[in-house]
Amino acid sequence: MNFKIHHIILFPVFFINCSFFNEFGNSNLESINQKYFLGRSNTSNFQTTCEELLQYYGYYIDSYDNNNMSSTVSTKWKIRDPYKSEVDQGFLEVKIKIIIEGDIITDSYNKNNGYSYNTFLAYQNVGFKNNQYVFMNENEELHNHLEIIVTHFREKFNFQK
Repeated sequence: MNFKIHHIILFPVFFINCSFFNEFGNSNLESINQKYFLGRSNTSNFQTTCEELLQYYGYYIDSYDNNNMSSTVSTKWKIRDPYKSEVDQGFLEVKIKIIIEGDIITDSYNKNNGYSYNTFLAYQNVGFKNNQYVFMNENEELHNHLEIIVTHFREKFNFQK
């Protein structure tokens, strides 16, 4: 009996502590991003298009993740020279990470192409300032750079507004 009471008390405390560290730990780097809709892709062209276009723009793939509802391609952090507006704000170094996510459309299975995906591009943009990396707001130069990449993906995927 004492053993059960001990676990009943400790489990909520453990859960609250894990949630606290999860919220304020490194996961913050994954929580702030922007998303663009790229169009519809499918199993046969999702990864190959991601590889082709991301490498074309100088991004290197860090990981492929698949589960029963989506496929995700994540790049390594790409360090780039800060734009003038970022230098004016005091950023010494800037890096960006791109994540392409294909959410499976459940009733879309096709014998030749597998599943279709609603495909999105998300990004995380951080700059080094005051001895730490901080999230940066989108600026016009970054927006223009991302729009070029998004447009190229939309040409490869079936994009319809």
